[in-house]
Amino acid sequence: MDNNKQIIRFEDIFKDEPKKKEDKKEEPNKKGYIFSLLYYVVVMYLIASIFYVIVMNIPGFFESYTKDEIVFKVIQDDQAGLALVEEDIYQQYGDLYLEDVVGIESYMGFVVLVNRDNPSYSNLLYTVDPLSGEYILSIIVLEDIIDQDPVNTTWDGKTPISIYKEKDQFVPPTFFSNNYYTVEGPQDIMDPIVLSIVNFAVYLVLIPGVLYFLKPDLKMDLSEIKPKKNELFLAIIIGYAYIWIGNIVSSYGSNFLSQLFNMQIDEAVNQEIIISAVRSSGAILMIVSAVFIGPVVEELIFRKALFGLIKKDSLALIASTVIFGLIHVIGESSIQAALINGLSYFVMGFVFGLIYLKNKRNIVVPILVHILSNAISILAILFLF
Repeated sequence: MDNNKQIIRFEDIFKDEPKKKEDKKEEPNKKGYIFSLLYYVVVMYLIASIFYVIVMNIPGFFESYTKDEIVFKVIQDDQAGLALVEEDIYQQYGDLYLEDVVGIESYMGFVVLVNRDNPSYSNLLYTVDPLSGEYILSIIVLEDIIDQDPVNTTWDGKTPISIYKEKDQFVPPTFFSNNYYTVEGPQDIMDPIVLSIVNFAVYLVLIPGVLYFLKPDLKMDLSEIKPKKNELFLAIIIGYAYIWIGNIVSSYGSNFLSQLFNMQIDEAVNQEIIISAVRSSGAILMIVSAVFIGPVVEELIFRKALFGLIKKDSLALIASTVIFGLIHVIGESSIQAALINGLSYFVMGFVFGLIYLKNKRNIVVPILVHILSNAISILAILFLF
């Protein structure tokens, strides 16, 4: 017997096995990424369109507004709005909107309309009569606001005054110039509760498919985050700090673009839809969609799936930012409006992508930060505005 031969123990055969397992990388779920993106496009555009066609043919889901009434509806929906309507038109529709719209006083045959929830209109538009001591309309301030080159362009130094005029309404040539939004009637406007129902239904169809195709990735990310529970809270706080910085950047950017294109900053169409739905009787459906289902779906699609198909981080970040932004500004009236009013969506797309990369492509943190951000926004709509 050769005593120099090395005796191999049974346990030595498997000695390096753990290391081999650690070095083995998971294969990318490329099919899942592709199918989830295709599924998202089909549901969001084809299925959603079918839902809208169905509800459009259901009586009672639309409200009709006449040519003269449409301005009242706009002021009702816009807390920062202001309009002038003829006295006879105000007599006809004023009582119908008394709960939400204030007819301040007459000026040159027109009644000034503002939103009743506007906290600043009385401070700006009223002054004390030196003879009677009563509050009266400040003609000087009003004339400045509706002038072709106004000094007063905000209600409180921050909130822009949104002036509305019906397309064919006749006003004196010294009024407004180009400093107003044109609205056109008659219009049939969908009830906000319908938007909530359709949006919720689309997400109910969307989320099972997305979770099915991306289940391996989500399962792996959850397993990786479990041992790091103590670090998760800090990661969410840091992520939300990125959101704050992004909001500041987008605010300055929107102001710059507004001056560059000589266009007023307005609420993004997507945001207006959310605000309208949250303030309707179908609020709970929009809240569930916006706060919980939406962030999960959007992060899985725009971060996990897109980044999964694009290996290079910088290219993936650019693609995710652009597509995420475009999806949210598709309803804007022009490219300029999309850039000015929707810049925040592009910035948020970049921020969420950055959070995803900073957390080593683990999707859990971006989802939780997105949920937190949307929840705070919804609370602000409900209680602050």
